[in-house]
Amino acid sequence: MRSAPQVTEIVSTVRGELLDAAKGAAAAAVSSRIDSLSDNLHERAETLRNPEAAVGKVGDAAEETVDRAGETVGRAGETVGRATGMRRRRRRAAGRARSSGRTSRSSVGRGTASRRTRAGAASRRGGNT
Repeated sequence: MRSAPQVTEIVSTVRGELLDAAKGAAAAAVSSRIDSLSDNLHERAETLRNPEAAVGKVGDAAEETVDRAGETVGRAGETVGRATGMRRRRRRAAGRARSSGRTSRSSVGRGTASRRTRAGAASRRGGNT
C-alpha cells in the first residue's frame, strides 16, 4: 500500500509530460499548416498581380519536362542502335559461316523461320517457293 502514492505521483508526472509533448506537437503541426496556407495564398495573390511571371514559370517547367523527355528518347535511341548493331553483326557472322560451309551459333534455328517467311511472301505473291 505504501507504493501507491508514489505510483500515483509518477503516473501524474508522466501524464503531464505526455500532455505537454502532445500540445507542442499539435501546435507545431497547426503552425506548419498555417505557414503553408499563407505561402500558398501569397503565391496566388502574386499570380493575380503578375500573370506574366506565372506563365514564365509554367513555360520553364514545360521546357524542363521536354528536355528530360528528349534525353530519355535519346537514350532509348542509343539502346535500339546498339541492339540493331548486334543483330547486324550476328547476321554477317551467319552469312560468313554459311558461305564457308559452317553454321554459327547465332544462325541455328533461324533457317526455318527464314524459309517460312520466304514461303509466306511467295504465297502472298501467288507463286511457289
